[in-house]
Amino acid sequence: MDGGTEAIRQRVEAVRNLGIAIAHCDRRDAVLILAAALDDLSGGAPAPAFVDAEGEAAIWAEAASPVELEACFLACLPKLEAGPLIRNAKKRLFMALWDSFSEGDRAAFLKRVCRK
Repeated sequence: MDGGTEAIRQRVEAVRNLGIAIAHCDRRDAVLILAAALDDLSGGAPAPAFVDAEGEAAIWAEAASPVELEACFLACLPKLEAGPLIRNAKKRLFMALWDSFSEGDRAAFLKRVCRK
């Protein structure tokens, strides 16, 4: 076997081992680990093409009422405490909220939180 063939064999073996390990995990643990891995590997970019989470969420959000949107967001917050690499997701959410505020709302918020 040449170096290229050996490298491919090693990759195939690693993929096989990863699949076996995932299959042996409790589903909840597998979901957390895989979500963290996707977040880490994508560097915060949208999910891979075969998982259109943002597109599906946008369709749902278009039809949802403000009360439903708030309820969904609040229901998601506890889940963002549970997994590894959630810090980056929380930062992206915070920045999206921050960017949605007017300059006046930002100034009022900073005035409130910066009180001594």
